[in-house]
Amino acid sequence: TIVRQGYDQPLEFTVIRDEIPLHAVPFSFMATRKTGYIRLVDFNEVTACRPGEARDCERELERALRTLTQGGATSIILDIRDNPGGLLDQAFAVSNLFLKKGQMVVFTRGRSKRDESSYVTEVEGRYAEVPLVLLVSKHSASASEIVAGAIQDHDRALIVGETTFGKGLVQTIIPLRNNRGYALALTTARYYTPSGRSIQRDYATTALEDYYAMPKERRTCHQSGADAKLTDAGRKVYGGDGITPDYCVEPATPSKFVAYLQARQAFIGFSRSYAASESAGVAEIAGTGSRSGVSSGKIKLISRDFQVDDKVLADFTAYLDSRKLRHSAEDIAANREAISRLLLEEVLRQVYGEGEVRRRTMAWDPQVQKALSLVPKAEELLKEPQRFIAEYEAEAKAAASRPQ
Repeated sequence: TIVRQGYDQPLEFTVIRDEIPLHAVPFSFMATRKTGYIRLVDFNEVTACRPGEARDCERELERALRTLTQGGATSIILDIRDNPGGLLDQAFAVSNLFLKKGQMVVFTRGRSKRDESSYVTEVEGRYAEVPLVLLVSKHSASASEIVAGAIQDHDRALIVGETTFGKGLVQTIIPLRNNRGYALALTTARYYTPSGRSIQRDYATTALEDYYAMPKERRTCHQSGADAKLTDAGRKVYGGDGITPDYCVEPATPSKFVAYLQARQAFIGFSRSYAASESAGVAEIAGTGSRSGVSSGKIKLISRDFQVDDKVLADFTAYLDSRKLRHSAEDIAANREAISRLLLEEVLRQVYGEGEVRRRTMAWDPQVQKALSLVPKAEELLKEPQRFIAEYEAEAKAAASRPQ
């Protein structure tokens, strides 16, 4: 029995135990007429086919790539922002899709020889000639960093976003002899990118809470010369603190007032008063109960072209009043654009899901917009790496000489 906003009576559900499906690619679509966008959220069993599997093997990433390229995509943006990682063999499988045969993906190094291993691509990547831009964030970790490091070291794609988390340790599970069912997880090695960069962030002089909280000052692109290496084509790249992107673009930072509302889940709470117009008059899925909220106006029906107008903002202000959340007319006016965007995001997420949110909000995502603008340069890197490097270094030198 579930009580749901907008219903006059509790809903009765019959719940049948079943396996929860795992998804690695929740959505993908054409971002422009020629550029496909893929959201990759996990490296699990359904992400990509391992080298050596059947030739006709196709999992979620391959399926998304095939669908987009058949639909006219000549370049790809692969979004692994906030992807915490997952299976090492899936990082290897994903890298195999974009790299050429015989290229190293990652290697491990520890105190003893038995802790050393390397992973080298076994086949020519199906999409090795497709221009690629990779989006990363400060929460991209582990397998995400292995893929980003390999792609960057082989000059295969451009990396856009923030310096990644820096999680590159190998653990060995050692069963305890006299304690059946217990084991010791011992760190025995580190992951290194093909150029020799350590992925792991230094924690020797950092408090545990700082390591996980990642102080804001660390989150700018970290370009220390302590672990500088060269890519295949001779570009300088940095490691020892996660993977540093080629183009640093931080996400938009909310104002104190907007952050205050976000912390109190004001946007999420308000979005629950909306539902899809397509479902009006249709029997409720998996539950019973009348939706009196629709007829009374408590639940508002919307379509996919929903926009935040003055009426929606007025309703949101009334909602803040009902929850006694601190605000003023000046606060709303000064933050109108940010509030409107967050309301649009949360309402669409509540009603139509994350994929529709991403389609509608790409226009003001600074990292996605930067990635789209770099597609021609990603193609240049793929076909004329030396020309790209000369232009890239000239741009970096010009940027460094500008007054801060």
